[in-house]
Amino acid sequence: MSQNIEEEVFLIDFCNTISTEGFLLEVSFAASGGSKFTTAEYLEKISPERYLEFSRRCENVSILGLLEKKKKFVLGRRIKRSAINIDVSARNFLVFDFDAKDLIGYYKELSNEEKYNAVMNLWKEIGLKISEHQLPIWFVNFSGNGLHFYFKLKNWVKNSASYSDNYRKLLENLSAHLDLPFDKACSNAARAIRLPLSTNYKDENHPIKTQLLYYKDCYSDDYVQSFSKQISAQPSKVFNGKKQLFRKLNLEKILNHFKYNKFDSIKDTGDSLILSSPLRNDKIPSFSYSKNKKLFFDFAEGEGGDLLTLIAKLADLDIKEDFKAVVQYAKKIAGIVEEFKETSGSYQIKESGVWLRASEKDDLKEGYWICSPLEISAYSRDMKNESWGRILLIRDRDGKEKCWPMPMEMLAGDGIELRKKLLNLGVQLNQNRVAKGHLLNYITCSKPSKFVRTVSRVGYVGKSFILPEKMFGRDTNEEIFLTPSNIHEKFFSRGTLDEWKENIGRYAEGNSILTTALCASFSASLLYPCSEENFGLHFFGPSSSGKSITLDVAGSVWGGGKINGYKTRWRSTVNGLESLAYQHNDTLLTLDELAEIAPKSAAFSAYMLANGCGKQRSQGDGDSREAKEWRLVFLSSGEIDLATHLEAEGEKIRAGQELRMLGIEVDQGQDMGSFEKLHNGLSAALMADHLKFSCHSYFGTPIICFLDNLFKNFHVNQEKIYEYRKGFRDSVKNCQSAQKHRALSRFSILYAAGCLACDFGVLPFSHNDVLISILKSWENWSKNICKDSIEEEKILSHIRLYLQTYGINRFPDIEDARKINPNLQLCNGFRKKSESNEYEWLVLNEVFRREFCGGFPLKQVVNLLKKKGILKISSDGKSTIPFRCPGVGRVRCYLLSGNIFSS
Repeated sequence: MSQNIEEEVFLIDFCNTISTEGFLLEVSFAASGGSKFTTAEYLEKISPERYLEFSRRCENVSILGLLEKKKKFVLGRRIKRSAINIDVSARNFLVFDFDAKDLIGYYKELSNEEKYNAVMNLWKEIGLKISEHQLPIWFVNFSGNGLHFYFKLKNWVKNSASYSDNYRKLLENLSAHLDLPFDKACSNAARAIRLPLSTNYKDENHPIKTQLLYYKDCYSDDYVQSFSKQISAQPSKVFNGKKQLFRKLNLEKILNHFKYNKFDSIKDTGDSLILSSPLRNDKIPSFSYSKNKKLFFDFAEGEGGDLLTLIAKLADLDIKEDFKAVVQYAKKIAGIVEEFKETSGSYQIKESGVWLRASEKDDLKEGYWICSPLEISAYSRDMKNESWGRILLIRDRDGKEKCWPMPMEMLAGDGIELRKKLLNLGVQLNQNRVAKGHLLNYITCSKPSKFVRTVSRVGYVGKSFILPEKMFGRDTNEEIFLTPSNIHEKFFSRGTLDEWKENIGRYAEGNSILTTALCASFSASLLYPCSEENFGLHFFGPSSSGKSITLDVAGSVWGGGKINGYKTRWRSTVNGLESLAYQHNDTLLTLDELAEIAPKSAAFSAYMLANGCGKQRSQGDGDSREAKEWRLVFLSSGEIDLATHLEAEGEKIRAGQELRMLGIEVDQGQDMGSFEKLHNGLSAALMADHLKFSCHSYFGTPIICFLDNLFKNFHVNQEKIYEYRKGFRDSVKNCQSAQKHRALSRFSILYAAGCLACDFGVLPFSHNDVLISILKSWENWSKNICKDSIEEEKILSHIRLYLQTYGINRFPDIEDARKINPNLQLCNGFRKKSESNEYEWLVLNEVFRREFCGGFPLKQVVNLLKKKGILKISSDGKSTIPFRCPGVGRVRCYLLSGNIFSS
């Protein structure tokens, strides 16, 4: 980024942006050698010339805007600064600051020149990130203490709450992109613009010019809105009654409330109290409390704060997570009577719950209690603008707050289903008939300010991806709410990514089965951007060979936390698997122990899971119900492969099933089961135990990191995926058949997912390690299917089996048959010796059609036998030859050569 910025262009844009009719600007000044702005001039607008005049003063200069015109603001001359936060009526910029000392640990020890050079080097790195992520930053300046980032808004922010909301929306994303610890105090609506081009005289001996480093005339409204977060179950923790509360609180009241009586001495120095720590069981004076500032510091604990912080510590609460509970403690200690919170219509909310407002008509003096605390937070509807409802914020008797999306259809009739659900969530209801009616009316008549979209499952929503803990790559201005579900408990995380890599990820290095399973896990999120079909991998082998632990390792990428971790089992009905697949949309589904499902159900399930669509059903009114759809990758395990499982009950496997559920044998032939390389000197059994334990301790963080990086530069990553897949296909030789090529496409996406995970720092090994593992798995699968065409091999195998089973009994020698007139009921044809002294087989027409084809189309079987040179063609070019059958007469038969067993 160039620092040679056209100052004139910037000045005109700046002055036009911050000036607007009907408001005032405050230009604030801090005297040379100071940092507190004490005087100001108030203007209706500012011109570039006046701007330059201000910037040349020997003072720190800033601009605050915009203020309503009031009498106390004297226009045009220097007076004492009088504007405060509540006077700020509108803003059209967002300010983000950070101090250099927060990023440069040795900053204070540097000389002034070294400090400047250190910040400029840091700015070069930040500038590259701004370009990389295409951040719509208005301008950046350097004021001597740090860098200041400004975003310009086309739509003016009219109140401080909205300003803080916009600030919070952008802060997390901006911090992540630029990797900077921004100063959160900037969310104050009175935060001023450090005047670019002016001079910072805080140090009189070393004045520093406030340098303009970057400028671009652009708005950021859409960018700010694009990071609106999913609606939170926790209400805003802004608390405006702190001063009123602190006037009635003191240290003695708090300690007495918590029955603290362990101190033997207390020293009052006038401004402070010194006593033993109420946070520890000791009698040593180590706790000081400022009576004027109402702040404490505990030297023994090395912690301090205000009275609310102290209450939180004594009550064993988290000041951030349990803020409302802390405030309630403080109100109780201070003896403050709760006040009503006004709501729309005839209802009020206070700490004890929802009340019908008192009125003379109803002869109510104190109102009418309806239920415990229940707030309507937002209107809700799904992505098709159906399933309308309300988002309810509920607080139960334990003080726990919950967020529940209520369908509006529950208000139909007498609302008994609604009351059942509310009672189950911990809401206390007035069971009086009148109160029941008011509950329905209160929810119906509420008018929340928010609208949210509800989705019932994880995965892609448009071009975004939603998980219970986080949403990635938002492309919509609307808030998205993921409807709570028991299945979503599996998708939460535990531990850190580094802990996962140390205890799980690194053990996959050198182990092709584990690496393939991990790549499959990451590939589930790539099906949509790659327009790839669903598919599954089936790991089979003898008992205790590492099949289940392979599923555990793969599942730890997405989550865990339940008794069996992330893993589920095949033991289910087909309908149950349909619901399970729907809830695992765009993620990984793991199914352990194939033997637990009936062969016929397994055959249906393989098609269903890979086709991504459930059974079509009808509704009560006769109309068709929308079928469930999904995208996913599924991993399966079992002691036998799918074909063997089906054949156990006379079922035949289809090529489509084997291509949708690729069988990979786990035993690597080294007496270590699925392992090829042992780590840390462990045996195979101990390594399996370690992985199993670790998968219950560290999970969910890999996919968060993977999706974070995937969506940061989505289009570039799409190109990477294409190149990785193409590179893998090019590395595989002799893949001519369409079926093998289709399977190769599945393995190529595994390789691409593994390479991306390496690029993102999720998998702790190299691309080459991934390539070796996926190629081994490809060869493993190819070896098991034997031939280029799965279906061709199935047809030939069936014919060989038939002839080996019935070739003697049901196909008598033609010469013997002419002599003894065999029992034609058991005669499926005849055998005769060819000129090369090998048997040839004459198969009766209908027998060939019904039994030899084995369920495959007649034309497909005939064409295959012709291609292989097994079926002899008649002189007239037909597939059958004329033959005089003993006891039957002249018929046409299929003549198979003896090389059927060598083809």
